[in-house]
Amino acid sequence: MDRIRALEDPEHRPEIVLHHPYTLGGVASLPRSSSSVSSFSTTGSNNTPQPPLRGSLASNTGDVEILQEQPVNGRQAILDVFFNVADQTGFFLDLGRFNESMMLPHPLGDLTRPSPALGYTVYLWSSHLSSPSSNCEKVLLRNSLLFLTQDLSAPHPNRVLHSIQAEILLSYYYLKNGKLIEGKHRADVALSLALAADLHRIRSPGLASSTESMIPPPADAVEEGERIDAFWAVLVLNNYWTAIQGSHSALQNGAVDTPWPMASVQHEHHLLPMESRATLRDFLDGTSVAGYSEKALHAKAAVLFERATSIHDSDRRSILQSGAFVHLDSLIDTFQNSLPLVDRIEAIHSSRDRNVLTQMLSHAAMIRLHHPFAQQLAHSYQKTLYAAQAIASLTPHVASDPQHLHIDPIIGVIWTAACEVMMPLVIAWGSSTSGNTDLTTSLNTILDHLHSFSERNPLFKSLTQRFEPYYTGVRFPSNEGYI
Repeated sequence: MDRIRALEDPEHRPEIVLHHPYTLGGVASLPRSSSSVSSFSTTGSNNTPQPPLRGSLASNTGDVEILQEQPVNGRQAILDVFFNVADQTGFFLDLGRFNESMMLPHPLGDLTRPSPALGYTVYLWSSHLSSPSSNCEKVLLRNSLLFLTQDLSAPHPNRVLHSIQAEILLSYYYLKNGKLIEGKHRADVALSLALAADLHRIRSPGLASSTESMIPPPADAVEEGERIDAFWAVLVLNNYWTAIQGSHSALQNGAVDTPWPMASVQHEHHLLPMESRATLRDFLDGTSVAGYSEKALHAKAAVLFERATSIHDSDRRSILQSGAFVHLDSLIDTFQNSLPLVDRIEAIHSSRDRNVLTQMLSHAAMIRLHHPFAQQLAHSYQKTLYAAQAIASLTPHVASDPQHLHIDPIIGVIWTAACEVMMPLVIAWGSSTSGNTDLTTSLNTILDHLHSFSERNPLFKSLTQRFEPYYTGVRFPSNEGYI
């Protein structure tokens, strides 16, 4: 009752002592301010995390308001909101261990807890999914950014890996919110940290001779698995951004020795190779079939999406005359043929969603490769049209769970690529052609989903607006009111 009264009536709210991370033991108290401390609480209906009412300023943090964590017994519901979408945000840490550390009764900054930046970034995502654009979300974002500037110089044993994880989460957060400059910057920082920590050379035969490292050797197989997953999560994110911006990856093929990611149980059973080298180069050369876990296939699809985009950095005529174009086309075909059919996948939602995304990425790669030549080459025209319709057929499987609050932002980019193939054809053919019915249905399926998710996704909303001038000519009267 006291807690409810405090929330309803600020005058009766008891004072709470703030704790500043990275003081001795993580428990040094700070001066109380005249206003009460914010807390990210779960006092709404259905245990949905609600934004805080007030906040106070913590010393040594300038003018940044620091949110107080919810007590341990109210924390799990908040974390579960994020855990439900963790696979869609580049989260690579072991969920069981991370949850345990988040539930410990010590303040953020304690060496047994996640780093403050990571903790606040996870809370940021939970707040964003529960109460978008709330004051709580804005404060949590400032908290995350503040502690990212401090964490790497702090004594936290997992400061590097946790900083990488926080940067990845922030990059996805910015991407979803349509803030491309900020999102790309966070991805670049994550990549720089990963390379500096030699995460691209795990189990490399040349790494054993190195005596200096930003991170100590892993304590067990689970920690090594986290580091492998960390690298590939960074690479996937990096490839997303290079494909989005039409640039070229800063990562060289031959520089990657880290083995493909595995399922957690495989790491626990020590199934990694003794040595690993040229992982990415061998895949792109078509000389290796290693890497068949869901995470590995997802990473491969992201690589193909990036390569199909960056190959067009060269002159179009020289591309067609080179063997690289034909080789990449064949590589994408081979990869697609190795994937399981979605309607035959019996798995939990997160697993099914990853498989759907992997297949959609591979079709988007085919579109990126062939679309510039679709008006000149019949082969390229057929490839792009088939890929666009394949993406449409996969679209109903996206977020098949009605409780989904979030999907991977790259799906919006994939849908846009498919629409750019189909929309001009639908407009050119008009409704008089009977053969146009299936194509129009495919296009409308994607547009409907893009619009549905755009209500809580600024990136998707901006992508939807790109097609607004075409809606009058595309949509039929039964679908009026689309926007």
